[in-house]
Amino acid sequence: MSDDALYLLSANEALSKIKSNKISVTQYVESLIFRINQINPQTFVWSHLNFEQTLEQAKNLDTSIQSGIETGTLCGIPIGIKDIFNTVDFPTEMGSEVWKNFTPGNDARVVYYLKMADALIMGKTETAEFAVHALGKSKNPYDSKLSPGTSSSGSAIAVATHMVPLSIGTQT
Repeated sequence: MSDDALYLLSANEALSKIKSNKISVTQYVESLIFRINQINPQTFVWSHLNFEQTLEQAKNLDTSIQSGIETGTLCGIPIGIKDIFNTVDFPTEMGSEVWKNFTPGNDARVVYYLKMADALIMGKTETAEFAVHALGKSKNPYDSKLSPGTSSSGSAIAVATHMVPLSIGTQT
């Protein structure tokens, strides 16, 4: 498998390869960034991304792994976070212009625990306004005339198209 195609790995496969030093976290993240850049312009899945920040965190994890420092159970696995969960590193806008650029200053508990497990927060996935009823901006990657769903569509599309192996969504 070429480095560019590492995005096809499941979370378990990637974690196994990272822990056994067959791939680096940085290689894996670079492959996912490649995939995001391919797919996101047509699907509008991500409301916020920061590739530089994610790559820096990946490099730090690679250094820890190479130094023999024990890492968390999700070491280096990038995860999408539905834009209703607070994140200290990204705005939380809840799909609404009312909350445009709102920075909460804290992480939701689920985000906190993901970080404690050394997961990488790739970014915030698009959601319907306030995670209810109305369709969001994201587009079905297989047929733009069909709906991708409603409030967790960004998270679902991100996983279905291999932009990240895991993403947090909700059922409201």
